[in-house]
Amino acid sequence: MRAARFYDRGDIRVDEINEPIVKAGQVGIDVAWCGICGTDLHEFLDGPIFCPSAEHPNPITGEVPPVTLGHEMSGVVNFIGEGVSGLKVGDHVVVEPYIVPEGTDTSETGHYNLSEGSNFIGLGGNGGGLAEKISVDERWVHKIPDNLPLDEDALIEPLSVGYHAVERANLSEKSTVLVVGAGPIGLLTAAVAKAQGHTVIISEPSGLRRKKAQEAQVADYFFNPIEDDIQAKVHEINEKGVDAAFECTSVQPGFDACLDAIRMGGTVVIVAIWGKPASVDMAKLVIKEANLLGTIAYNNTHPKTIDLVSTGKIKLDQFITAKIGLDDLIDKGFDTLIHHNETAVKILVSPTGKGIGFAIAKRLYNDGFKVAIIDYNEETAQKAAKELGENSFAVKADVSDREQVISALNAVVDKFGDLNVVVNNAGIAPTTPIETITPEQFHQVYNINVGGVLWGTQTATALFRKLGHGGKIINATSQAGVVGNPNLMLYSSSKFAVRGMTQIAARDLAEEGITVNAYAPGIVKTPMMFDIAHQVGKNAGKDDEWGMQTFAKDIAMKRLSEPEDVANVVSFLAGPDSNYITGQTIIVDGGMQFH
Repeated sequence: MRAARFYDRGDIRVDEINEPIVKAGQVGIDVAWCGICGTDLHEFLDGPIFCPSAEHPNPITGEVPPVTLGHEMSGVVNFIGEGVSGLKVGDHVVVEPYIVPEGTDTSETGHYNLSEGSNFIGLGGNGGGLAEKISVDERWVHKIPDNLPLDEDALIEPLSVGYHAVERANLSEKSTVLVVGAGPIGLLTAAVAKAQGHTVIISEPSGLRRKKAQEAQVADYFFNPIEDDIQAKVHEINEKGVDAAFECTSVQPGFDACLDAIRMGGTVVIVAIWGKPASVDMAKLVIKEANLLGTIAYNNTHPKTIDLVSTGKIKLDQFITAKIGLDDLIDKGFDTLIHHNETAVKILVSPTGKGIGFAIAKRLYNDGFKVAIIDYNEETAQKAAKELGENSFAVKADVSDREQVISALNAVVDKFGDLNVVVNNAGIAPTTPIETITPEQFHQVYNINVGGVLWGTQTATALFRKLGHGGKIINATSQAGVVGNPNLMLYSSSKFAVRGMTQIAARDLAEEGITVNAYAPGIVKTPMMFDIAHQVGKNAGKDDEWGMQTFAKDIAMKRLSEPEDVANVVSFLAGPDSNYITGQTIIVDGGMQFH
């Protein structure tokens, strides 16, 4: 499998490594999404810090570089180790990524976050979320309700940091709090306090960050400490001062503002990780009889954090800046967070990078079909076939080349002795404003998206006739082939063509017992869609999330599609329950067409 590995400062590589072995008491997880944390950035820029070095192995795991990165992860359970009883294969989960010494009290009353030498999965060893798979002790795996999207689930871990910070303040009902700094952790800390019913004030010098905080509605008041007297503003809101202040900047003026703003007997919670000493006005601390507290990570807060999100009190999608594949980790991930930290909040990485095609292959394989995977990338096809099992194999072919398609489908018949269903799923989706389209782009898109369907349909028909029976041909069109989408002239028009080809083939082949149908996905969480969103946002001078919302804002069901949603429809079209259906395009878009 593929994984992002920390070797040394400035040296992170995507490697092929062995899949983890799921031991007794552990859970095997297919990682869906993993967030890039500020800690990961610090390791890249200044490490090793939490990561081990060759001279200093991690004292608990014993690991030395390279180690797999990533600790803000969500995924789906793929294997249950011996003795695990609280989870099952298929469960959506998040990981509380602790590495603690043997014998640590990890019960509900234990303070395992303070155990000496503790570290994190994805920093100190034991695998990481920036890999396709991971195995984790059951204790650290938390089930997520299925109604929560897996991309948003990846933010449960950093949100738990904010939850623990607010919990440390021991607030009374409907308190008033100040959050200094509206970076990722400041935003999430404010979101928790707001969700719990407290009045929240944010102090942040960056106009862009204040705007993001306002859009996310994580606070009631927003001030600029460069222009505003924060202490005076706080006392206008609550004449006694705030009950608690959360320092999320790791700079001296931020800490001073917290101590100035709290009421007599109030609390300052240091949430930021400080890399340098700070000074404290001891007279002020004593006269106010203030509580000065640190907070590190979290302790038994994941279930409570999950409850906040599952009950709708916090909407996590608004904090996702972009979604990328593993190969873009440095260029589109780290570089964006380092150089655009005023606008970027959380970038999520899909370690698998698998799209609709693999989801379809996996579903049909689980339905009992023998499955051949045809792809121009032989290595990708072979890996996918290996993951499915012994009744699957890979064939290399470029679907735009008629002779290669003929050869590939004949190879399937030679291997399996039969052919019953052909799914023409291959496609590309360049973002092409009208004035930018070149002849080369035109031919590439149409040769793959339209030619691939034509050659697949033509060859499948000839083989069904040769084998003496009917069959099913299932074509990939798109919501963009039902309603023209902006900036997608070539892709959209090619998918309109596929709909037309599907209807014509269905009429021509019906008497031979061959059905021809199509599926039209909407906005699906795949690398292709993320790249479209990135390009659309870039063309408009906006970020990836803006690009995604251009397409996704009108989904009636209020969530993006998973590849499995599409695979479920293809499973129906491939099975006997669809035998009397032909010439149809089933739209799988969550209700986008209503808008």
